Amino acid sequence: MNDVASPGAATLRAFFAVPIPDEARPPLRAVLQTLRARPFGDALRWVALDNLHVTVRFLGDIPERAVAELVAAASAELATLPTGRLSLTPPFAFPDRRRPRVVALGVDGGAALTELARAVERAVRAAGFPADRRAFHPHLTLGRLRDRRLPALDLGWRTVELPLDAVVLYESQLLPGGARHLVRARLPLGGSVT
Repeated sequence: MNDVASPGAATLRAFFAVPIPDEARPPLRAVLQTLRARPFGDALRWVALDNLHVTVRFLGDIPERAVAELVAAASAELATLPTGRLSLTPPFAFPDRRRPRVVALGVDGGAALTELARAVERAVRAAGFPADRRAFHPHLTLGRLRDRRLPALDLGWRTVELPLDAVVLYESQLLPGGARHLVRARLPLGGSVT
C-alpha cells in the first residue's frame, strides 16, 4: 500500500478518533456556549457539537482504496485491547497561551489511551503508511483561533467522562460552512467492525 494516491485516483481526508457519545454532548454543549459568550469568544471558529472527537491519528488525504486495508489492520490491533474510560479535563490553549492555535479540553486516559494510540499507529504502519512524526497529545478541540485573542478559559469544571470502547475511522469533508465528518468504520475494542 502506498500512501500517495496516483493521479486520477479517488482520495479522501481521513483520521482515526474516539467518538463522543450522545450522553456526553449536553455538558460539552454548555462548555461551548459559555466560552462563545465570553469576551473574545467570537475570535474562534468553534467546532460543531456533532464534530467533536478525540483524534488518535490524523491521516490526511489517502487513497480510497486504502480504507479496507486500514480498517482490517486497525480492527486486528484493537480487538485485543480492553475497554476503559477517558476523563475530559478543563479547557486550555494549545500548544500554549503564548502562541495559541486552538482551545481544547485535555483528555486523561492513562495507559489505556496510550496503548490505543500505539495500536492505531501499528495498524497505520501495517497498511503501508509512514510513521507519524508528531508525538501523541490527546485533546478534544473546541475551537480554532482566528487571531491571538482568547476568551477566559477558567470554568467551574465538572469532570466529563467518556467510554473508551471504540475508535472510528472518519472521512472529513471540507465544505464552505465547515467540515463534515462521516463514519467510514466503527472499530470496537475487543470486538468486530460495525
